Amino acid sequence: MKITTVSLMCLFLLLSVCSCTKGVIANKTAKDWYEDVGIAKKDDIVLVKNASKVLMALNSKNPWVRIYAANDLSLHGDSSSHFIPTLIDNCMINNEPVARASASAIKEIAGSDSSEYYAAVKSLMSSSNQQAVIYGIGLAELDQSVFLYTKDTIERLSGHSNKSISVKANGALIKGTMGKYRPTAKTQKSNNDKMAIKKTEIKPYAVAVIIGNSDYSKINKSVPNVDYAINDSKSIKMFLNINLGFDDTNIIYLENATQSELISAFGSDKSHKGKLFNWVRPGESDVFVFYSGHGAPGLNDGNGYLLPVDADPSTVELNGYPINTLYSNLSKIPAKSITVVIDACFSGNSQAGALVKSASSISLRPIDVPKGTSNMTVISATGVGEVASWDENAKHGLLTSYFLKAIDGEADKGKTGNNNQQIELEEVKKYLELEVPYMARRLYGREQHPQISGNSTSVISTYVD
Repeated sequence: MKITTVSLMCLFLLLSVCSCTKGVIANKTAKDWYEDVGIAKKDDIVLVKNASKVLMALNSKNPWVRIYAANDLSLHGDSSSHFIPTLIDNCMINNEPVARASASAIKEIAGSDSSEYYAAVKSLMSSSNQQAVIYGIGLAELDQSVFLYTKDTIERLSGHSNKSISVKANGALIKGTMGKYRPTAKTQKSNNDKMAIKKTEIKPYAVAVIIGNSDYSKINKSVPNVDYAINDSKSIKMFLNINLGFDDTNIIYLENATQSELISAFGSDKSHKGKLFNWVRPGESDVFVFYSGHGAPGLNDGNGYLLPVDADPSTVELNGYPINTLYSNLSKIPAKSITVVIDACFSGNSQAGALVKSASSISLRPIDVPKGTSNMTVISATGVGEVASWDENAKHGLLTSYFLKAIDGEADKGKTGNNNQQIELEEVKKYLELEVPYMARRLYGREQHPQISGNSTSVISTYVD
């Protein structure tokens, strides 16, 4: 069979047209999908009712959808700040255009001198995509404050097996050592001769378990989802890493955890030696445990249970995770300190609807921390029989929203603090007891009283203005 020159030219043209058409269709499909979910107008992207749709876009399998979403969010500044944890996650994926768009969006939303932007650059350097890593190092070269924050990561990359990455990292280190980075306002000395930006003190032995349980209806359609639980867990993880110095490799992070995953992390009533116990260095590790999701009451025993996503609330005594077991097992861990934050209620009701139809008739028992645990701090969202509310503007659980504000410095100011740049438990307690009940009444006309126990003088976090 002879193939003429004309035939080859025709075939080439056909392939070229198909290739171009495919690109157009790919872009058009992404844009149409983005519009079809009801957020076609750029100004609509920050509306509360569209939050779940935006998250769908940011997690889409189509990279163009993620890029469209990131670019549009960048136009709205602080109004888009609650999407930053997801954007930071997108900086790490194996797709350089998505990572680049996500980092750019964070810079526009939070500012180039923000801890969120520093975290985004660090996440770029952790990507499995070579070009994303190199791009992240390049961003650090543009700003001394970013370089200082990411220097430890750049030093590690200088020995990378990929020559392009190692050469770029070594070049950045030489440039930084010679002091050739552009100084920024954040790196100038303040009046008291202290650095206005303070690199977080790394806590190499600190260990955390962070759980966000949101997607319940996928397995049990009668159980409502917890819309902002993943936002809660991502924001807490970011705060621990950036502000409290927890190493990413020491954070057990679970989304939509099953019963078996909870047992694996915390142990069971038969053995307290779960993964958390095994990761702790006796007497040296600070432990932080966070849970956002549903809790449920036992229909027979009235005890509280964390609700795994594969559990049935009506049989939670069989397939839930007892809160008493959690506290008991944590008390047996030889940690330096233990902080537990639970944004859930155990009444059988939730912001999205009832979990257990007969919950109103259940005699709930108070959940007590085991005696003799002087090193344990416990902060839970509600009192007995109350509902854990949401902060729909912040896209967080109400407790999580105000807990993050508290430990970021707000609890140390005004009537609840002493302005010494250390946030003690007593200050957090006063702040949460002031703000959460007020906002629950104001937003929903109901009572919500966080429960806080522990050593009132223990320092939860420090901050720099």
